Amino acid sequence: MSSQRPAARRRRTCAARQRRPVLGVLSPLVLIALVLVALAALTVLVPAPAVGQEADPFADCRQQIASDPAAYSGYRCLWMRATEPHLVELADAELQRHEPGAPEAWPTLVRGHLAFGDPPRALALYAEASERFAASAHPEADLGRVIALTNRRLLLRAAGRGDEARRVVEEARTVAERSGHAEARIRASLIEAQHQLDDVSALAPALRAVLRAEQAAFPDGPVLLRRWVLDLLATISFRLERTEDARDAYQRWRLLAQNEELLHDLPTIEYNLVNLELTELEQRPDQQARVDLIERAERGLAQALEQQDLRIAVYFHRTLAELWRNLDQQRAAAHADACVELAERQPQELSAQCRWTRALLLRREAPHEALELAENTLRVAQREADPTAEMWAARAVVHVVFDALDEAPAASGALEALSILESVQRQQQGLLRAEMAGVWLEEALYVVGRLVDDGQLQAAFDLAEQRRAQVLVEQLEASGRSRAQLSPALEDLEARIVGVQRRLLDPSLDAASRQRLHADLAQLELEEAELRSALESAAAPDARASSLAEIQASLAPGEALLSFVVGLRRDLYGDPSSGSWVFYLTRDSFGVEPIPERTELEPAVRLYRGMFRRGATWSPAIAAALRRRLLDPVLSRLPSGVDTLLVAADGVLHGLPIDTLLLPEADGGGPFRRLALVPSATIWSRLRQQGEPDTGAGPGAGSVLLVGSPEQADGASSPQAGADAGLFALAANVPRLPWARRELRESRSTLGRGAVLSGVEASEARLSRALLDGERVELLHLAAHAIVDEREPARSSVVLAAGSEDEDGLLQSREIAALPLAGSLVVLSACDTAAGRQLRGEGVLSLARSFFRAGSRTVLATRWPLRDDHARELIAAFYRSAARGEPVAEALAEAQREARQRGLPSEAWGGFVLLGDPTLRLAPRTEPGLPGPVALMVALGGLAAVAVLVGVGRRRGWGLGVRGWGSGDEGKGKREK
Repeated sequence: MSSQRPAARRRRTCAARQRRPVLGVLSPLVLIALVLVALAALTVLVPAPAVGQEADPFADCRQQIASDPAAYSGYRCLWMRATEPHLVELADAELQRHEPGAPEAWPTLVRGHLAFGDPPRALALYAEASERFAASAHPEADLGRVIALTNRRLLLRAAGRGDEARRVVEEARTVAERSGHAEARIRASLIEAQHQLDDVSALAPALRAVLRAEQAAFPDGPVLLRRWVLDLLATISFRLERTEDARDAYQRWRLLAQNEELLHDLPTIEYNLVNLELTELEQRPDQQARVDLIERAERGLAQALEQQDLRIAVYFHRTLAELWRNLDQQRAAAHADACVELAERQPQELSAQCRWTRALLLRREAPHEALELAENTLRVAQREADPTAEMWAARAVVHVVFDALDEAPAASGALEALSILESVQRQQQGLLRAEMAGVWLEEALYVVGRLVDDGQLQAAFDLAEQRRAQVLVEQLEASGRSRAQLSPALEDLEARIVGVQRRLLDPSLDAASRQRLHADLAQLELEEAELRSALESAAAPDARASSLAEIQASLAPGEALLSFVVGLRRDLYGDPSSGSWVFYLTRDSFGVEPIPERTELEPAVRLYRGMFRRGATWSPAIAAALRRRLLDPVLSRLPSGVDTLLVAADGVLHGLPIDTLLLPEADGGGPFRRLALVPSATIWSRLRQQGEPDTGAGPGAGSVLLVGSPEQADGASSPQAGADAGLFALAANVPRLPWARRELRESRSTLGRGAVLSGVEASEARLSRALLDGERVELLHLAAHAIVDEREPARSSVVLAAGSEDEDGLLQSREIAALPLAGSLVVLSACDTAAGRQLRGEGVLSLARSFFRAGSRTVLATRWPLRDDHARELIAAFYRSAARGEPVAEALAEAQREARQRGLPSEAWGGFVLLGDPTLRLAPRTEPGLPGPVALMVALGGLAAVAVLVGVGRRRGWGLGVRGWGSGDEGKGKREK
């Protein structure tokens, strides 16, 4: 690690619940300065001085320097011995004595460690050391320079000099790569990850950097570097809501600490493991597991007190106060009091956390006292301008105000506290901003449930919609501004990204080159994300969710919108939680109905979704049973005449094929002819502004572009990238799609119009040119492979032809969002295009979502991998109906009905899903040159030809082709990633 002291290096709250901190290495015994993490520069731990050396604690250090004045260890020894202020002065004087004659800059570097509490002086010393190391030819000089840069970055960041800190990170990376020094490279990767985590909240790039460091540091790298790797790996995994990965990292860290006698790490590790378990319990309450966790937390508290780790003791006291809440109030109060007492000697944010816990304990028996405590804590935090403390205090107000005040003032107080929380969040940057956004989402969900309980339905809906729509609305409003306003900078970055990705597809790359290119790509992606974020933050107005009245006005007669909120009725502690609800809206009516809570829905959805796996059979009875629990109560409240349903899913319901619950076979046909999923009611209202229902394709018929069956250009290699290439290995090995080409031809024939780009012409450049040069696009059809990267959604791609040297053949999310597709229908005949990682408050990070950012009005996408022949059949039937001018939702329903009648498996007919506006229509097909009888004769002739070809094909044993990479057996082809 660097010389940043682990105790103060970072403070963070967990991603999955944003309730408690996930901590790095924290040791109050070493809080003299942040510089202890610089000890990670050492490959060995310095032993304690012998008894005989107590009179001169630096004697052995001098011996080490005398034996090797060019080595770091002797100078570092002086710093390690300087455990008291007077010893710091003596060590600094000793280092100054060695500076003039030292062959390297180690004395100056260590003086920076000693001066870490005086940032201006420390910055100057680190800058001087860095310059001297840069001029040296010593093999360890680059390592010393990276250490100096690492600590400069920490000090610059603490001083609010973010731009300078970022340049230091880039310099450290350049130095490490040029040097080839293994340890310097590890450190450069870790400082890059720390920067991305702390300052940008770019979790995917941060994870990539840590994984690079992990590969180099294990199994035999320096102990403290391995500790830093595992600390970051656990933190990032937790932020990504990958609890098992986080648990594994903490367990590995614990084993390392035990084996290497890093005893002060153990309380921190144990707290984080307890925190992981509690996070899972709060999602799925289990009272016996709660009791077991109390015992574990009590052991962790004893361990923290034994190690005199008072900060971790504060966290354990607060956690135990929460765990005992409503089980044993006396024990809970004792832990809360101990928490407050210990926190008085800690930063303000810890005191605010303890007071939050005490307020929750008082909410039932003394609600007015609880509210007064929360409000006083908030005032103190605001006065001291401590954003983290302000966050905790505002949360306390949110939770106790409903117990202390009547309905109307309670709602007003809770909404005001949420507003404060949102305002504080918007003033932060990087990880802290992201964490506070997660806290706001969680608390807003809680307030939605309490407002519904109190009968304040309109306020509840408006808040639920703000929570659901906030992130995507900001993206939609800012979409395109980045390209328009920062075109040169963005185009340069994107061109460089494409160049690196194209090289990663080269099968001749050696491992070292591939690793270097991955590092280059990560840096370029980070710069591109920062550039877009800066522009969108400056250019986009504050996103505003549509109000209930605005959304109702956007609904046509016969349309109803169902907006789901999925949560728990009671939390782990027995207190009221958000509940699970479905709001229903028509133009003239509005209401809410309860639905099963999340713990009931999760197994039900898993069971139902399992009926669409390959080889499984869909059960109408199970569909009917789930519909009765989930939908029937709210459908019975809709007025007569409603035939179009718009569904805004939430949580686990994103994975539910909800349209299949309404099929006639499951007694659910009813009057509904059209159904589509929408990201949110606000997004729906914006889509509706692009065109009125049942009036055709918005502002008139446009062009039709059919793209697919891409191939590499003649002479291009067929790369076999290594497994380490990840997405690039998949993209490099996709097979050709002969049945996709047939799909394009049939679609054009059915529609009676359209330009087809296939084979080598199905490239990004040709697609972009066709979209930009022609008239408004009415329909874009893509029949190709799709690669969905849940770990790094920004890299998810539609795989097109390799094209020219300026292309990589990967149509990625950021490129999709820049396409001119306003008001269009997009058909994604590829696998998993509606699937992806799900984030709270953002929904599913799918490829389909990127097309909405490009302005599309409706997207036909896929929930899972589909067989190639099945996809072609569904698409053919869909276009037959759509070409007659039927609304796209009715065209899809008809295609699915035909598929069921033909006996296609459930995975086939249930795989497509309509997103956006279900009333959109394509311009009807016309045959201007063929009178009716002639058209009939042509059609009959075509059918006869098809029959002959089918017969010949069967006799000759033609297969069904493969859209994906699988066995290639007849009838088993898939469009898979």
